Amino acid sequence: MPGLLKIGKSCRPVDERAQELSDSTGVPTNFIVAIQKPVSDCDAAELQIHRELAAYRVTQKREFFKMPLQDALSIFLKVAEKFLPGFSNDANDQDLNQGLDQIGDDGLTPLIRACARNDVAQVKTLLQNGADPNKPGRHGEIPLSVAAKCGGVRVTEVLLRHGSRSANAEEIAEENGHIILARLLRNTRTQWFQSKHRSDV
Repeated sequence: MPGLLKIGKSCRPVDERAQELSDSTGVPTNFIVAIQKPVSDCDAAELQIHRELAAYRVTQKREFFKMPLQDALSIFLKVAEKFLPGFSNDANDQDLNQGLDQIGDDGLTPLIRACARNDVAQVKTLLQNGADPNKPGRHGEIPLSVAAKCGGVRVTEVLLRHGSRSANAEEIAEENGHIILARLLRNTRTQWFQSKHRSDV
């Protein structure tokens, strides 16, 4: 697929993942790994890279970007430097001190940042202290959608209990292979609709 780059995370050997993608019948040519970089938090790093490359994204439903490889590498490496292995990105105290719903320099609220890290304890702490469960980030990220993308089942359960909503969280979970999470979101949506419907009758 000339001119298209796939940029995403993998918790498995990158060559194994590339081969798996190449084996798909819908792919005309094999994927070639241009670069890989270990990071301390793959969910948060992926989220930030995708946000910075948003203008080049072919579709929101897929991790494909149409742009020069060299430009993508430059942004990729810049973001990866912020997530060096062994460096903790867990800014719990800083998140609480900056203001529960304040958007930081990275464009995220403390709650969205905690969702991207799958940090259940911090999500609970922020919500119990009054954080808005539906406050979007600078670029429109919503806590429940971020949790769905990162596969955080327990984080999602906490968000739902505090009234977090997203129109496409179920779809996001399915697209990222989080089937159990997608089922949880589907069941919750069905229950919410039935409950609302009964109250409206």
